[in-house]
Amino acid sequence: MNLSYQEKSIWASLIITSIMFIYYFSRVLGVIENPDIPETSLIVVFIGVITVTIFAQVVIQSIMAIIYRDEVKDGGDERETLIRLKATSISHYVLISGVWIACMSFYLNPSALMLMNVFIVFFVVSEIVGFVTQLIYYQRGV
Repeated sequence: MNLSYQEKSIWASLIITSIMFIYYFSRVLGVIENPDIPETSLIVVFIGVITVTIFAQVVIQSIMAIIYRDEVKDGGDERETLIRLKATSISHYVLISGVWIACMSFYLNPSALMLMNVFIVFFVVSEIVGFVTQLIYYQRGV
């Protein structure tokens, strides 16, 4: 399978995002299962995950841009713009649905940190949906 630079870039982002937040949410589950661990320890983990994610994205995307500099110089065409817009639209609906669900869960009286994690879950899910949607559209040739 011959993937374009854009598809490889999306795959890299999808893998980095998935790995980092699987790690984060495994820590969240650990805090939920063990009440002796303070919830505030998740803030440090969250900041660390965001920092590592940004660093990994910068390094990987920079390396890919150097390797595929010819494709990067050409820029995107209308098809890539359309794919990005369609995926962003779908991702947006997932995020908005998550915000509504999080707002409704506020009435269940969770802690502020757990409510924040509900928002984070839907933010990450919407990002992953956006990446996967772009990959599907690239494969279909939309």
